[in-house]
This record gives sequence, C-alpha cells and structure tokens, in this order.
Amino acid sequence: MTREGQPFKPEQSTCCPVTGLSITTRPEWTEIQVTTDYYVTFKVIGKAILLTTPKGYPTEGGIKALLEKRTEVIKDAGLSDKNYAELRDYGMLSGPPPKGARMAMTNFLLKERLAEHLKGFWVYGAPLLVRMMFHARLRLLKTPIPVGVAKDYTEALQAALKVLRQSGVDVGSKIYPSLKKEGWSLELEGYGISFELLGEDILYTIAHGKLKENYIDKFMCLHEKVISEVGLNQTGHFYRIINWEGFERSSLRVSRLYIERIMELNRKTPCKLVVIFGLNKFMKTLVSISSQIAPFQVIFAKDLPDALQITEKEKRIPPRSTAKKQ
Repeated sequence: MTREGQPFKPEQSTCCPVTGLSITTRPEWTEIQVTTDYYVTFKVIGKAILLTTPKGYPTEGGIKALLEKRTEVIKDAGLSDKNYAELRDYGMLSGPPPKGARMAMTNFLLKERLAEHLKGFWVYGAPLLVRMMFHARLRLLKTPIPVGVAKDYTEALQAALKVLRQSGVDVGSKIYPSLKKEGWSLELEGYGISFELLGEDILYTIAHGKLKENYIDKFMCLHEKVISEVGLNQTGHFYRIINWEGFERSSLRVSRLYIERIMELNRKTPCKLVVIFGLNKFMKTLVSISSQIAPFQVIFAKDLPDALQITEKEKRIPPRSTAKKQ
C-alpha cells in the first residue's frame, strides 16, 4: 500500500536489505564498458551514498575511464554539489590493479578531498592481494576523510552512514513496507481510528473526530487485537506514530482515562516511543500535560516522514525518561 509524498515502498523499487534505504539505478549506469575487459555499474543508496561496482581487469586506462564515467553519474544523480560517501565493491575484479591504476586511484582521492564533497570512501569484497595493496597505499596516503577497507557491504555501509550522519548529511528516508488489514479500523459516531504496521515494529494510527469516554474500551480492544495479530506481543515491544491531523479533541478526563488504559496495555507489550503529529494547539497542550504520567517518551513531529526519522533516530540511542517536544 503506497501513498503519494510518503516514504512507503513502491512495488517496483529496489530497497537496501541492510538499511531499508532506496537504491536508485538506471540502464545507462549499468554494465558500462570502459575498456575491452573492464566494466562498471553505479547505484545510489538513499540520497548520499554512491555504490560503484567495477568488473574485470583494472588497467590504468580503465581506471581513468571509470572515473570519467563516475563524474558523469555524480552529475546525473545530483551529487555534484552535495556531500556524499562512496562504497566500492571490488568483488568482481579479475586481478590486482597495476601501479599506474593505483596511482590514478590515489590522485582521484586527493582531488575529491580538495572538492570537499566526498566525506568517506570504503572498498569491500576485494581479493586478499588487492586488500593488502590498498592497505599499503593508505599508509602512505594521508587523507583527512575516512578511507578504508571493510569486510563486507554491511560494514562499509554502516561506516558510511555513521560519517554522513555525523556531518549532518541527509542520507534519505527508509522505505517502509506497510500492512493494513480489514478489521483494523473503528468507526463510531463522531470518531474513527485506523491501524497500520510500518516495517516490523511501528504501529501507525490515524484518528479523526472527538474521542469520548464510552469509546475508550472499543479503542483499546482494537489496539490489543492489532498488537496480537502482527506479533508485537511476541516481539516484546513496539513504537507508535499517531496522526492527529483530523483529530478534534478530547477532554482532560478522557485523556487521563486513555493514558490509564494505555498504561495497562503497556505492561503487557511495552511501547518504547510515541511520536505524534497534526495536533491543534489545545491537544498539544493537553498531551503535554498527560504525557507526564505516561510510561514512554512522547515526541511531537511535523508530519509522517519527520515522525519516521525521529523514530529511527531514537532506535539508535538509549531511551530517555523525559518527554521531548519538537
């Protein structure tokens, strides 16, 4: 299920298996023949990681031709004036590069460093001899940016993401496969709510209208049903994003009863974080008051993409006990 303008997974898109970021490629970036027996394929992971996969024997002329094609792809992908990192998959090389090719690579790294856009460069999948040669070159080449040899794609990618995030670079939004079943919604007089699972452990709820006291039991029954059906009670925790763009209000009494029932549910399956967007001024004030007794952190977001980014960021750091407002 997809929505225009929101980071959900299109049916035909390619997705990184490690991060969930989109992988962009084009026919003109694929299997480019740069010399007789040397080819290269380019892909862009998220918004700021170039993945380069050479294949064949890397002569000096082949390396220089590859770098020329790389410049074209960087421009075509809109990365010419943006900060980015590069991963180089050497798993399809048929032999170690000669001295001239290694020098061309060294000159490339120095040139990219001066341009100040390349924030890190990692190779992976290289044969032992190529790894040894690369390590030896790194000892001689002093670079102010991280340049290294990773054991595999996952290690290289995680290193690149760490450096880019530390530099404040937008790496892109994770693609979230979504699951929504019939029976995961509730429509009552003047109030309605629906549930959806994003990824593996994020419950996304959309509410509209006014929540009344006699609706709380029905809401909680549905909430617990969804948690059980998607297996979050077996996982042992979940995250929650709430869309209140169409939600009007609830009274302070109803809000307190709602929190009490949520706390009961939380004792069965803990919610690690709640991110809310679309609140009007009254409800934002009410949530700020009510969240002081909640057993989870509550954060305000601008919209769904912002809420997803907040959730992923919070997953990477230890939970905090105090509510945070944004």
